[in-house]
Amino acid sequence: MSSIVWNCCSTDDCSTDVISTHDVAGEADGAAKYSRCEVQQVLGRMDLNGAATAGAGVIDVVLDFSSCNELGLTFDLTDKVTIVVKEVLTGLVMAWNASRDPAEPKVKAYDRLLEVNGKSGGQAELIRAVQQAKEGATRIQLRFRQPEERSALIKKVPGKELGVILNYAKSSLGLTVKDIEDGLVKEWNAAHEAEQMSILDRVCAVNGASEHGDPEKLIALIKTSEAPVLSFMHY
Repeated sequence: MSSIVWNCCSTDDCSTDVISTHDVAGEADGAAKYSRCEVQQVLGRMDLNGAATAGAGVIDVVLDFSSCNELGLTFDLTDKVTIVVKEVLTGLVMAWNASRDPAEPKVKAYDRLLEVNGKSGGQAELIRAVQQAKEGATRIQLRFRQPEERSALIKKVPGKELGVILNYAKSSLGLTVKDIEDGLVKEWNAAHEAEQMSILDRVCAVNGASEHGDPEKLIALIKTSEAPVLSFMHY
């Protein structure tokens, strides 16, 4: 039977879950948050702005601020490192999407913001660049990475952990992979090199059910399934 170690960050309603197949109990305040040092380590280990992987793409969106500077985007900052589109609302980006041909890529949920007016970096740098553009620029150029959706069938084994640490807030989009330790997911990765799950990927559905990205419902599905199929966005 699967169980979860649940750790809550009361400051920002953020949780971390260690998925396993045996009963574990524990609680540690603040365990879900990346420390400043951890953020730098993750950024150093990952090529956030490099060439897109096969099946993924990078799109550039140029928006004119002459009549309006409302982007119409809500972002998910759960992982403390990257900025991920949660929803596209009425605004400049929705209008840009509508102007595109049906076959052309459009900005959508789970896209990762890479650059603002040619500037890259972590969350703080990108947020600052957006604010600066809205305050004084006549236009803004946004670069997004569109993820590749993958799936992993994980057959639970009694006494063996899945070994994936999932980070989320109640309002976040899906489940962020914070770390992959020894366990079934690492074994699946070793056997499927071209379809691996990586740190900062996002679990978006379980057994085909997206639950509108509701993280707590996704956790419940993982807990109750003996062989969950984890669909995830890989960047």
